[in-house]
Amino acid sequence: MVLKEFLDWSTHKISYLQKNGLTATLTIGEDCPNQSARLDIESEHYMARITIWESGDCHCEIIDLMNEKTVFDKMINVDLIHQESFESTFDDFFKVLL
Repeated sequence: MVLKEFLDWSTHKISYLQKNGLTATLTIGEDCPNQSARLDIESEHYMARITIWESGDCHCEIIDLMNEKTVFDKMINVDLIHQESFESTFDDFFKVLL
């Protein structure tokens, strides 16, 4: 359930990111009991990824391409949240990225 909601949210978010000059790709992992998906985002200065598993576990990371340092690294659990809440869940992530 969490994964499907993330996929729906990501599809809309990709359009927004691309309109703002970023490259974004959504990849769905192999079908398994704790399936995952990842949203990879690239800009001129950053490479970022949100990985989420059906369990609700989520890892968010942003790397500064100029100095190759991680500027955001956070594990969270988004179990049972709804699509509307993804914006607030990832707010800190996108504040750094954008």
